[in-house]
Amino acid sequence: MLRLPKALVFASVAPFLLLAGIAAAQVEDPPPEACPADKGCVEVSLSGETLSGDFYLGESLLAAGQHSALLQIEPRTSQRIDVRNIQDSAEGFGSLFVWADASTTAWVAEGQTRRATVYPRKTYVRGTLNFTCDVRGAVETDDVACLVTVDEVPQPEPVLPGQRASYVLDPGAHTLGVALVGEQAPLWSPASAEHTATVWAGGTVSLRSRFDKMGHLTVTLDQPDLLGDFYLDDELVASQVASYEGWAAPYRTHRIAVRNIVDPAAGDIYRWRDAAASVYLSPGQMRDVTVRPRQVYLRGFLSLTCTITNFEPGDSAVCQPSIDGQPVDPVAPGETAEYTLEPGRHDLLVALGPESDWSADPVSRTTYIYAGRTQTTSATFTLDRSSPLPAAVSGEVATVTRVFDGNTIAVSLNGAYYRVRYIGIEVPDRHQACAPDALAANLSLVAGRQVTMVPGPTEYDSMGRLLRYVYVGDTFVNAEMVSEGFARALENPSDTTYTPLFQQLEQEARAANRGCHATGLWAPPPAPEPAE
Repeated sequence: MLRLPKALVFASVAPFLLLAGIAAAQVEDPPPEACPADKGCVEVSLSGETLSGDFYLGESLLAAGQHSALLQIEPRTSQRIDVRNIQDSAEGFGSLFVWADASTTAWVAEGQTRRATVYPRKTYVRGTLNFTCDVRGAVETDDVACLVTVDEVPQPEPVLPGQRASYVLDPGAHTLGVALVGEQAPLWSPASAEHTATVWAGGTVSLRSRFDKMGHLTVTLDQPDLLGDFYLDDELVASQVASYEGWAAPYRTHRIAVRNIVDPAAGDIYRWRDAAASVYLSPGQMRDVTVRPRQVYLRGFLSLTCTITNFEPGDSAVCQPSIDGQPVDPVAPGETAEYTLEPGRHDLLVALGPESDWSADPVSRTTYIYAGRTQTTSATFTLDRSSPLPAAVSGEVATVTRVFDGNTIAVSLNGAYYRVRYIGIEVPDRHQACAPDALAANLSLVAGRQVTMVPGPTEYDSMGRLLRYVYVGDTFVNAEMVSEGFARALENPSDTTYTPLFQQLEQEARAANRGCHATGLWAPPPAPEPAE
């Protein structure tokens, strides 16, 4: 707005404009006008340098759009001078604030000139909202900025990270929406924000919208060749992959889950349970996460070792097993085969076959299979190349009524009851760790069954028990207990008939680590150290 220099204005009882100030604008520093002797003069100006207004004496307009005016008034009379329609060349006038009309009262004597300043009141009609775009961790080369809407009205220019924008708003509540834009915007969290700010006339409200840089996750499974569906905070982010990489919001703990895990090698033997892990992310942090699923077996395993003692090259003898009545692959002497089975009870029958030159009763076992575990058993057959074992038919036929331990039973024989101890073998004492296993093995062979007992040279032992070689069918129980590793050979000077056989079976059981030999119960003592 053009502001003219001071105008000289003179007034009487009927005020009128004496000098119009336009001609005075041509003078760089106009000299003060002399005030008539019969009048009083007042030089009136507005308080702000950027202000201008219309000067009134009463209802008479004496100067329009001026910053100051020299007025002549009646002396010794109080006169009110009004300044109306005040304008301001400063920024924000009209949109943010206005100036109220103002007045002053002047009293001067004849020929006197006085100065008077009018102080108008600044009235704010709107307020200011200062907004700062706070994108944490952004650098100059990042293509990211804040796009602002005020009361759903988009603002023309995005605000760069760290910069501030000011908005002049009407008093009251306003909604400020902020959305991140730019190529790198997806790397910050949250993607957008909404704020409510109350603005009052003449006030300034500061508001900052903060965005933190996301953290980066690399998620892998701890087992190779597995594929799964990856979930981040229960949201599917990748399907049937081995690993996942992505960004996630900072300052929080995220839950990573892998479901529907597929293993090409699993078949119907096992599966993998769904697995999860939790991880906390800081802004810009890079985290590697390993998810460890648990393997759940659906089936178990039976390991069968075929032992044929006195076997020589050229012998046509193998172990021919059947499981639950179904033949399975034969096992060569000295070999071990493993079978995959459903959990539960299974009946194992092993015969000497296929068309053996040797005759022997099948070995029968009942085994319980547990998912993910291996049950170990063996079938032992002896090829006797020397003298045949005592014929079962020539012995005493009795019924087993009780099994005490691995080599002691009770039988019913001819209406009487006897305790019988197996000749030539010994088993773990009852307080030793393997004693229950030896008892279980003996139970599986003879419990409740009809046996044939062959006496040796000595009828009774010192405890009054019968000393016998015991058979179930053609199975030589004494030898079977040693072969399975649940008994060992016991030297008896009065009866050495089968001592070599028992010793050979014991050596084989120890070499195969069967039965009680696996516990170290009968491990040979260490060799003495040589004397120095």
